[in-house]
Amino acid sequence: MLSLYLLFYILFNRQQTLIIHLLVLSITILSRLIIYYTQLTTHIFQSEIIQTQVKALIKPSLHQHQSTRYRRC
Repeated sequence: MLSLYLLFYILFNRQQTLIIHLLVLSITILSRLIIYYTQLTTHIFQSEIIQTQVKALIKPSLHQHQSTRYRRC
């Protein structure tokens, strides 16, 4: 990244370099936001899968427990 800045600084004058710096900075920020958003949505999706699996494990055991309780009565 630093070499890219130096290349633009050498090739262009200061005003164009400032515009390019801002462009590179905005692209960097945008890419980091995209990475953060994808990590966040992946985490949310994984937690929903885990919740579904836990519910699937709990429901049969509750059903079995209730059915044994009713058999005793």
